[in-house]
Amino acid sequence: FPSIYPEPFGIVGLEAMAAGRPVVAFDVGGVREWLKTGINGYCAPRGNTEAYTGYLRTLLSDMSLATELGTAGWLLLKQQYSHDRHIKKLEKTYERLRNL
Repeated sequence: FPSIYPEPFGIVGLEAMAAGRPVVAFDVGGVREWLKTGINGYCAPRGNTEAYTGYLRTLLSDMSLATELGTAGWLLLKQQYSHDRHIKKLEKTYERLRNL
């Protein structure tokens, strides 16, 4: 996910996690909200292509690590960003607004 634009959230990373893939991205915008370096992928400093490609090389040369991080990302996605959790948060928000 090589965007240098300050993505508000960067949904494409979550799409990769849904496919069980680790993510490598630049540290921009909301990426830090869901990308945990060494847990579900790697977050390189914005524009640091050497760090970015280094992380890609690491994952491409170690399929066991790539699988481990991809699985962790998939679990994180299911726990933190499931449809049920999203709906519950929306319901709470609407309830709070209704009670204003």
